[in-house]
Amino acid sequence: MMPPDPTAQGPHLAATLAAGTLDTGALEALLTDARAAPLAAYPVTARRLRAVAGTLYQAGPMGAALTRAPDLAWLLIHSPNGFHRDAALLRLPLPAHPLDLAALLARLDDWVPEVRRLAETQLARHLPAIPPRVAAEVALARGECLERAWRISPTGRRLWPALLDRVPEALIEVLRTVQGRAVRQLFLRLMRDPAFDAALPMLLREAAHPSLRASALWWLVGGQVSYTAPRGPRWRGDHPVAGRRPLSIAPDVAQVMALGAADRSSPVRKVAAEMLKAYAARDPQAAGALARHLARDRNAGVRARAEWFLGPR
Repeated sequence: MMPPDPTAQGPHLAATLAAGTLDTGALEALLTDARAAPLAAYPVTARRLRAVAGTLYQAGPMGAALTRAPDLAWLLIHSPNGFHRDAALLRLPLPAHPLDLAALLARLDDWVPEVRRLAETQLARHLPAIPPRVAAEVALARGECLERAWRISPTGRRLWPALLDRVPEALIEVLRTVQGRAVRQLFLRLMRDPAFDAALPMLLREAAHPSLRASALWWLVGGQVSYTAPRGPRWRGDHPVAGRRPLSIAPDVAQVMALGAADRSSPVRKVAAEMLKAYAARDPQAAGALARHLARDRNAGVRARAEWFLGPR
C-alpha cells in the first residue's frame, strides 16, 4: 500500500501561513500520515513532503510560524527552499520519531554546505536524548544509505557511529526480533564491532531471522566473524567490502552445537552438521554422538552432511 499523498494540503497550509494563521490540525494530519508510512519508503515520503513544503514559498519567512507550531519544522526540513530548511533546523525539536531522525540525517547529505553544517550541529545537540528505539529503527531502514551518501563531511560521518554506540541494546533487540533482508544487512554491518560478539549466543537462541542464527552458529564454533563495511559513496556497480576478524569471546561450543542441532530451521541444522569437523577437533566423542543424532534428521541435506562426517574419509 502506498503512503498517503499529502500534497493536496499544501495550498491550504500556504494560505493559512500567508494570512498569519496556521491550521495545526492540517499539519498534524500531514505529519501523522507521513510517519505512518514505512520508513523503508522514506525517499517517497520525503518527495511528497517536499512537494507540500514547496508550496510555502509565498508564505515568506518561517520563523514566526515555527515559533507557533514547532512541529512544522519536520515539514520544512524537506523544503526545496534552503532558507526554509535553515529556519527549520534552527528551531528543530528533538527527533522523537524515526521519520524525524531520518529527515535530520538526510540533511547531513544536503546539497547546501551551510545546511549540512547546521544539521551536524543539531544532531550533536540532540544526540544524547534521541530515543534508542528511534535510532535503531533508522539504522535498520536507512543506515546503509546514510553510510554510502557522498556529501557528508567527516564530522557528519563521526556523528552516525557515535549515535549507534549509544544504543547497542536497542540494535540487538532489532536483530533479535526483525525478519527480512534489511536486518541481515544491518547484522553484517554491526559485526564490524567486536562488542556485538557477546550477543551471538543469544541471537543463536532467539533471532527471528534464520540466517542470523546460522551465522551466529558458524562464527561461534569456527572462531571467525564475517562483516561488511561500506566502500564509500554509492556508485553504479559498487558493493560493500567483506571482511573477517577473530571472535572476541570464548563460547561454550558444546552448548552452541546442541542449540544449532535442535534449531527449528533446517539451514541452521545444516550449519551444525557442517561444523561437526571443527567440533570434533575439540571433543571427538561429543561430535560423533551429535553426528549420529543429525544423521536421523528429517531434512535430507542435514542427514547427508552428518553421514559424510560419520563415513570413512
